[in-house]
Amino acid sequence: MGSTKLSRYKGHYTIEACPLSQYDAHLRAILGLPIPEGSLQLLNRDTNAIMLNILGGAQSKSHLRVAEQALSISGARIHLYGKGDARPGRKMGHINILASFIDEAERHLQRLTKLVDKIRVDRMRSRSDQNQISTNSQNSASDDAKQATSPLVAVTIGSDSDRFVLAPGIGLLKELRIPYSVSINSAYRTLEKMVQFAKVLASKGIRVIIATGGGAAHLPGMVAAKIWLPVIGIHIKGSSLDGMDSLLSTVQMPRGCPAPTVSINNSLNAAQLAARMLAISNVSIRKRPEEHLANQTASVLEKADRMDREGFDAYDLDG
Repeated sequence: MGSTKLSRYKGHYTIEACPLSQYDAHLRAILGLPIPEGSLQLLNRDTNAIMLNILGGAQSKSHLRVAEQALSISGARIHLYGKGDARPGRKMGHINILASFIDEAERHLQRLTKLVDKIRVDRMRSRSDQNQISTNSQNSASDDAKQATSPLVAVTIGSDSDRFVLAPGIGLLKELRIPYSVSINSAYRTLEKMVQFAKVLASKGIRVIIATGGGAAHLPGMVAAKIWLPVIGIHIKGSSLDGMDSLLSTVQMPRGCPAPTVSINNSLNAAQLAARMLAISNVSIRKRPEEHLANQTASVLEKADRMDREGFDAYDLDG
């Protein structure tokens, strides 16, 4: 990777990822001070860390561009060594990236390694190449902006007619600022496409899947059978059995292949459930479903207060 030095095991990451850093542990060992049990382990079993070195570029301040870009990355911790102006190739600091999943940390890292590699190219090329490098850097910034909104929720529907049921849930995902993607995959008519769709979701950074189903409603269950990520089923109310066939189809998934489901035609609850799943490991998202729940509570309390003041007969639903 050239100047992009990557490590999951060297001591730098311990500054944030462990209760006691490697440096503190060395000092305590030399001085004979106690090292509490477990203080050299990761903070918890969901902690993953990656370290990236920051090296000097062609200009004395080139390395600061990496630190500035890291400010917009969730879980990034910046350590600049205060060495003043940089020399090409001199180590000027490092960045630790913490995440709940290692592939999530690696995706965040890629946003930085693109810039780091361009700084390396900048350092190695002659002045005559600088205009071209500047153009490439602008393209990289555009790519980084796209990665920042990579979908976390994959929504798949068996037919375009399901769009009307799905619309309220999509609206809530937008309100909660949760990036999502929508695709059509029929469990019957496009089986191979559906299988391929399910296989690659985790590698794309997807954390939760929402799948609709009508009739026998095989789509949520078949997607759940192909991937370890949680799949939430939404059941479409049909013309014959009012959606009960779809609901029972997913509720009765066999052991070892769970597919949690919400009530018939209730895409709002599916979106809320997806948001709460994401909030478990994503602090930036956590506040959004909390605020949404608080707004719901405030709305009901306001209506209750108005009913008390105006009485049943005078209460206007549009008021």
